[in-house]
Amino acid sequence: MNDHQFRAGPFVCAPCLEDEALQRFANEHGDTRQCDYCGNTPTSLSVVPLDDVTEFMARAIAEEWCDPVQTAPYCSAEGGYQVETLENHELFERIGFEVSNDRLMDDLLAAFADHDWCEANWQILSPSKRWSAAWRRFERVIKHERRYTFWYSDDDDESPAHPDHLPPSQMLNELQAVINNSGLVNQLPVGTAMWRVRCHDHGAVLADAHHFTSPPVEFAIQPNRMSPAGVPMFYAAADFETAFEEVVDLNDLGRNKIASGGQFVNCIPLNVLDLTAIPARPSYFAPDGPFNRHIIQFLKTFAEIVSQPIRRDGRPHIEYVPTQVFTEFVRHVMKGPQSVPVHGIKFASSRNGRDCYVIFATAANCLPIPPHATESQLLEFVLGSIKTISIP
Repeated sequence: MNDHQFRAGPFVCAPCLEDEALQRFANEHGDTRQCDYCGNTPTSLSVVPLDDVTEFMARAIAEEWCDPVQTAPYCSAEGGYQVETLENHELFERIGFEVSNDRLMDDLLAAFADHDWCEANWQILSPSKRWSAAWRRFERVIKHERRYTFWYSDDDDESPAHPDHLPPSQMLNELQAVINNSGLVNQLPVGTAMWRVRCHDHGAVLADAHHFTSPPVEFAIQPNRMSPAGVPMFYAAADFETAFEEVVDLNDLGRNKIASGGQFVNCIPLNVLDLTAIPARPSYFAPDGPFNRHIIQFLKTFAEIVSQPIRRDGRPHIEYVPTQVFTEFVRHVMKGPQSVPVHGIKFASSRNGRDCYVIFATAANCLPIPPHATESQLLEFVLGSIKTISIP
């Protein structure tokens, strides 16, 4: 007979818990009986005492949170604890947990109501906060202090012995480790469609592949979020509409211009850093612990930075310099699994959230390669794909 039959209630079923990790716990340790919250009796072994659930939750929460009495400095003259403290409902909000059954939520909150909560390691930053703070320092240094010799910069707010230490010179290497830990370098299969769009006057005719390749060096005069002026790259989108929205500036509206687009496909498999493949934040109670949650939290923030809108106003826009430097690192230094080279970055459009690409390809990489050329062809123009529309 299952020991759960001798435990005092209430009992809760896996569906009522909603959280993936808690449901897995219930399915692995449950029994067949009536749930005291929804009244159902599941046919599977998935009903457990609520006390077992809260004990399981408490073990996970204790990895990052504790009673401030245990670790926090206290000064009555300064208003009490000298760290941020949370009540039980604030703790649940912070870790992102709730259930829709009000009575169950009340009982879960009651199980964690015997004291306030503070970060167990309040003296140091969490991994996600450490990476975010280091990226902000990297941005400051790269924009305003040491653009071309930042790898010598040990500027940091902490001493080298402190766990928070991550100077600009080490930021990109650590970012590479975070990315590879998440498995974000994926292969684009041959034949993946990519659209490029250009805006032009009605009198101009864009009729062949040469008009839609990466710009030649002498025409790469527009700084972008991932490439400075003078460094051509192949910016594209998975569909014509997204490419149009990415390229057309508000200044082009009402100026009697048109937009033409052409489709390319990759003719070899391309390894891309896929910033659209960042997984959803896992359950706080997942067995892989807090570290994966912090990785995902930081990467989602970083992906938003990379996708920031472009303002085409002719200014140099130093705010793009950090992502330009990061892109150069990905292009020339970073390696994927089994040390494969990375050919580009896939990111979400700043206009509609759909897939966009920057492929590290020059104009020559987009066209058939003549005999004895040193370049290799990465992309192939799709004949008959050119599409032209008027800009409203």
